[in-house]
Amino acid sequence: MKRLWLRFFALIILVESSSADSVLMDGVAAYVNEDAITVGDVIAALEPVRRQLVRLYAGEELLSRMRKAYDDALNAMIEKRLVVSAYNNQQMRLPEWVIDERINDIISEMFGGDRAALMQALAEDHMSYEEWRRTIQDQMAASSMRSAHVEQLVAVPPGDVRRYYERNADRFKSPARVHLRMIVLQKRPGEDRRPEAESLLKRLRSGEDFAAVARSVSDGDKAEEGGDWGWMEPSILRSELVEAVGRIKTGEVGEIVETGDELYLLKIEGRQEESTAPFSEAREEIERDLRREAIEAAYTAWIERLKAEAYVKILDVDVFK
Repeated sequence: MKRLWLRFFALIILVESSSADSVLMDGVAAYVNEDAITVGDVIAALEPVRRQLVRLYAGEELLSRMRKAYDDALNAMIEKRLVVSAYNNQQMRLPEWVIDERINDIISEMFGGDRAALMQALAEDHMSYEEWRRTIQDQMAASSMRSAHVEQLVAVPPGDVRRYYERNADRFKSPARVHLRMIVLQKRPGEDRRPEAESLLKRLRSGEDFAAVARSVSDGDKAEEGGDWGWMEPSILRSELVEAVGRIKTGEVGEIVETGDELYLLKIEGRQEESTAPFSEAREEIERDLRREAIEAAYTAWIERLKAEAYVKILDVDVFK
């Protein structure tokens, strides 16, 4: 992993310290029309992801994930170059004042309105203001192109929303739940706690407050909360408790449940039966999901058309040998 880090560091330093004439010494990753994307460009864009991956993985697994991340970053850069190129080839342009307004917003949000602080940050990143402004302009251009050529053209027919609801009814079902309180008595070596549990059951059924008793005697994790486990699906409990919960009526305390290492006293505060959200409640979520899927498909098709109209070549470069 140390060698991998040194390779990253060397490439990043090379990109940052190279002149415009020598930056390609680190290798070309891809060509998009007349533009070259260097390995250093991709590595620099990949750095935030690299920091996350090296914390989570090592060895071959790290290398595998780094190669995948590198390919994803390179493809994203190719797509952006294609979109910006298409933007530059059309007559419509973003007004300069729109770009300036966005830049002012960034300076306000990130630097408290202090332009000098921005310039200092750019100097630390070895970037001129003109380069940074061009980056912001390209980002805005790509966003406006995606909106015009993809998002504004996508509509989800109401019939598709209804059919999705009918074909995926299980997605909108809410399982039965109970509001459960529980007192837990852990068995101690050489001690029979059954009589204690029976005494507690009598007290609870005579009207003593379940929460108060739980706070004073329960060995369970929720003792301080009065044994309150809140609303839950009974299926997540151990099998003995699931069966007991099914027999207890709302507002009542059930019989003692004994397992190998514990005794339980259960109270059901409330029940919610299994239900299905009506179409009127599910419609907005379905439409949002279907629209997102349609936008992703339309974007992919649009990028493929741009690639077909351009010259794109990805070089076979393995950065992580």
